[in-house]
Amino acid sequence: MRRAKKMEHPPEYAFCEPVTASSHSRWHIRKVGPEGLKLGGGASAPLCFPERGWDWINGWDLEVAITEQHLGCACQMCRKLYEEQKNASEGDGSTGG
Repeated sequence: MRRAKKMEHPPEYAFCEPVTASSHSRWHIRKVGPEGLKLGGGASAPLCFPERGWDWINGWDLEVAITEQHLGCACQMCRKLYEEQKNASEGDGSTGG
């Protein structure tokens, strides 16, 4: 059995899924807190849920790096909000974390 590596520094953002996800569901993106990735559940709401007025029941992060290729698997609103936040943090010189 392969063990997951412990990350020294968690990523700033992560793909996540709600407990209601199916095999055809789009991934969502959430801002990762100081607790790091929540692979076994307990992840905070993704970027799009407050915008949509949806309640986040529970979910987990995915061990998938956020790359341009993988952004095609994300919901459109999460992708848009992620790109806006990344551009804003790069524009003001902050790390966003």
